[in-house]
Amino acid sequence: MNPIINRKIGLFLGIFLLGSGLFAQESVGISQDSLTSLLFVLSISFALICLVLALTIYALIKPKTEKATKEAEVQTRQWSWNKFSERINARVPMEQEAGITLDHNYDGIMELDNRLPPWWLIGFYISIVFGVVYMWVYDINGTWSSTQAYEEEVAEAEIAKANYLEKLSAQVDESNVVFLTGAAELAEGEKLYQQLCAVCHIADGGGNIGPNLTDQYWLHGGSITDIFKTIKYGVPEKGMISWQEQLNPKQMQQVASFIKTLQGTTPATPKDPQGELFKEAPEAPTTSDTTQLVMNQ
Repeated sequence: MNPIINRKIGLFLGIFLLGSGLFAQESVGISQDSLTSLLFVLSISFALICLVLALTIYALIKPKTEKATKEAEVQTRQWSWNKFSERINARVPMEQEAGITLDHNYDGIMELDNRLPPWWLIGFYISIVFGVVYMWVYDINGTWSSTQAYEEEVAEAEIAKANYLEKLSAQVDESNVVFLTGAAELAEGEKLYQQLCAVCHIADGGGNIGPNLTDQYWLHGGSITDIFKTIKYGVPEKGMISWQEQLNPKQMQQVASFIKTLQGTTPATPKDPQGELFKEAPEAPTTSDTTQLVMNQ
């Protein structure tokens, strides 16, 4: 123990014992209650002295104990990692390499007959098991195949494409509408024409209440943009209603494109020409489907 601390403790005890003796000499003949109180004070004092001694000893040995504990933990971790590294790599200690040295020697470089490390062998065995399971699932059992996966992805892509084109069709207006030439688009346009337009323009476009749609004369313009606008907004003063509440933009584009295909045909009973002669501009855009519309926007 520290000599300075020892001297301090001894001095404290000497003073305490001396004071206790003097107090005892002056207390000769004191009452029983006073003696009991004195003994209680002495007991408390002794307990405090023991506590001080215990704390002093603890303060002295604590740093050494903590240091020893930390060193033990570090050694344990190092030992555990070294042990793990030795097992996973199966390295031969350097002092034992002479026993696995081969005869190959080139420029002082020797070849050792080390066995494959366990971590490599574990990976190799796992790949074998995976290969067997893969062959069983995809080739032998036939529960799933790459062809099936491809077909599923293509189907998903077609759905995504249709949704995308449907979204684009809602953005068609008179500023970007183009003439559609796809068979499916024109067939849908013809179906809508027969349902909604034939009553005024006749099924073959020859005209009845409405004008003839097969000649080159137009009351409100004969371009795809003009026809689309006429369908969308109508001509209220001449009895043609606006169809933008009943048809979506794509449907109006399909009907307008079908009407364009009627030009040059021969109806059964054509109505006399009305309006002004219209000639298509050479640079008029055409497209085969709605996908091409995106490139023209």
